[in-house]
Amino acid sequence: MKQIMILIAFFISFVPCLASGQEVNINKILFRLASKMNVTLDSKIPLPKMEVVTQKQMNQVVAELMENQLGKKSIYFQGYTALEIVENNVEIIEARYDIVENKIWFVEGCSVEVVVHELVHYIQCCYQHKYLPLAALQDQEVVEEILADPQKIEKVMAVEQAIEKEAEEITREFFKTDQKLQLKAFPI
Repeated sequence: MKQIMILIAFFISFVPCLASGQEVNINKILFRLASKMNVTLDSKIPLPKMEVVTQKQMNQVVAELMENQLGKKSIYFQGYTALEIVENNVEIIEARYDIVENKIWFVEGCSVEVVVHELVHYIQCCYQHKYLPLAALQDQEVVEEILADPQKIEKVMAVEQAIEKEAEEITREFFKTDQKLQLKAFPI
């Protein structure tokens, strides 16, 4: 079961839902985030593709990403399917940024905080290159090697946790300084 929880941590960003039904101006948020993260946006770097999905569709997306990386019959699922693992998780998955596709999926009605958090991950990946140590997880053999060695698991988890902690801090800071940000339209 410990390995199942480690697998979930590899693939899922957990963000609490603070509000629903807000409209978002992605460009305004992205420019403000870039400024806060000391990044200059570059038109040569593609913006993430974005898709709004239902909760059921989000669970399926995350399960498919897990299966693509680990294989549908991975021993690390311990007899469960990836979808069963995702659906039985105690946390609700509201969004997911995929570093390979440069795509963000959002659950319909998710909070503005969730949107900001995933855009932080986009900047961390595409501008700050903080996901490079995790990029190797796209290789099935590398994943199996890592999951077979507790020390390697700890190293990967430390990188993922540092990236996630930074994203949470930036998201909190964003709303401390931009509390009156008027969010207009969610262009997805």
